[in-house]
Amino acid sequence: MRVAFLLDAFPRLSETFILRQIVGVIARGHAVEIYAQRPREKEPIHPDVAAFDLPAHTRYQPAPARRRSARVAGGIILAVDGLRRAPRATLRALDFRSGARAAASLRLVRAAAPWWRSAPVDIVHAHYGPNGILALRLRELGLHRAPILTTFHGHDANVLPRREPGIYRALFDDAEGFTVSSEFMRRRLLALGAPAARIIKLSVGVDPARYPFRERSWSPGEELQLLTVGRLVEAKGIGYALRAVARLRPRFPRIRYRVIGEGPDRARLEGQIRHLGLEEAVQLLGGQPRDALMRHYADAHIFILPSVVARDGAEEGQGLVLLEAQAVGLPVVASRIGGIPESVVAGSTGVLVPERDPAALAAALTRLLENPAAWAEMGRRGRAHVAAHYDIERWNDRLIALYRELLAASRGG
Repeated sequence: MRVAFLLDAFPRLSETFILRQIVGVIARGHAVEIYAQRPREKEPIHPDVAAFDLPAHTRYQPAPARRRSARVAGGIILAVDGLRRAPRATLRALDFRSGARAAASLRLVRAAAPWWRSAPVDIVHAHYGPNGILALRLRELGLHRAPILTTFHGHDANVLPRREPGIYRALFDDAEGFTVSSEFMRRRLLALGAPAARIIKLSVGVDPARYPFRERSWSPGEELQLLTVGRLVEAKGIGYALRAVARLRPRFPRIRYRVIGEGPDRARLEGQIRHLGLEEAVQLLGGQPRDALMRHYADAHIFILPSVVARDGAEEGQGLVLLEAQAVGLPVVASRIGGIPESVVAGSTGVLVPERDPAALAAALTRLLENPAAWAEMGRRGRAHVAAHYDIERWNDRLIALYRELLAASRGG
């Protein structure tokens, strides 16, 4: 099979779950083409990007100019080029009956440009709902005839429909399949109007072999290392973890809390760290390459994911980092929201607490710190839970089977 992945930015370090699917498809002997809106942000690159020579299989949309006049001029030049390379599709895309439609048409022409004279594909796999909509538009333009599989991750189902009700109406009517990583996300799509028969659970997984397991132990008086991996955004609830650490510090003065990830809330969190007097206890480490991330996983004692339902509706669809943490043997403490209760077995592989409750978070951590002898068994159960339910190799096998089912159905087989 020849599979086209339709993405936002690529490669993006925070989206290793997409990368694992891509390399899994390649490892199973299938061809891949990646269509992305833009190149990666300034961040480390996962080693698999080079190992599988993915830049050679990636096509980007032409970047629009910053100034409106230059953007319009560039769009017109691109449209003229499109009329030469893919005249039927470009004519269908162009609609200049109003200013808004003209702007949308030029955006569509930019999105279509990487597909001009591209080789036919068997499946289009769009990650995030808006890219599913784009895949549908490209098919309407005649740029591909493939079945469309759209994977929803969280923001696309939790936030965007609040801003634009009915945004996925056409996608739900005409696309062939939709995957979700949790039953929580399945319920969310059903509430948005997705057809139940075309929603498939396809969990985000990890390769346990790439996450070395280590039993955790700790003695009072030793430095205590807490770890969070996640973007610095409201939905991750890192501010509540800071307040919990401040509560713990008088009793556990050698506590250290490290946060790996970058995002727009950095300045606010830095201010909160200063306000709480945690400059010596907390480090915001930014984005880290895989080898550094693995060192931090190895050194940590407890993993925290204090996620919240954000004001815009953002909510954890599954919590991939919780799987990584459990795979390496870390006890975890996380919020009881979204898909997290499906990723963590409460009371067995970790502890779940109410969101936005630093007192409850501090209390859960205190209970763990009062009983470090239980950590090793908790870590073993966490590793077994991930191996049994979230092994990426099994989920990638299921993905290939799903591609074949969609392809056979489209051909009437």
